[in-house]
Amino acid sequence: MTAFYDEVEIEDMLFDEETRIYTYPCPCGDKFQIAEEDIFSGDDIARCPSCSLIVRVIYDPDDFQRPDDSQGADTIPNMEESTRAKLNRLIDWAKTAVHVGFIPTVLLIGYINADPKPSILRLISPLAS
Repeated sequence: MTAFYDEVEIEDMLFDEETRIYTYPCPCGDKFQIAEEDIFSGDDIARCPSCSLIVRVIYDPDDFQRPDDSQGADTIPNMEESTRAKLNRLIDWAKTAVHVGFIPTVLLIGYINADPKPSILRLISPLAS
């Protein structure tokens, strides 16, 4: 059995919208922390990162259900099929552009920083395999 320093109602904790973390003051001067994602997973233990104390967080699991991801599967639910196809082509093009632009840049930096300068064929030969 785990020994808790205290039991804390989630309503008594502070919630940071940016980090999505609930906090509560710890006697050591730091703060007990529990992430919203942990609460969605059913966790009820807030830990202090500076000491070994833990508190049990009291909350109603029905109030903390994971947001419905079925809507998130479709980026824009009312998007027409032709628009969706154009968007997918754009995403594929962007992925290719990143890879095509990234490799020559890395090769160029490697060539500029190398001493003595290797032949360009030696630099690109690993790409051929």
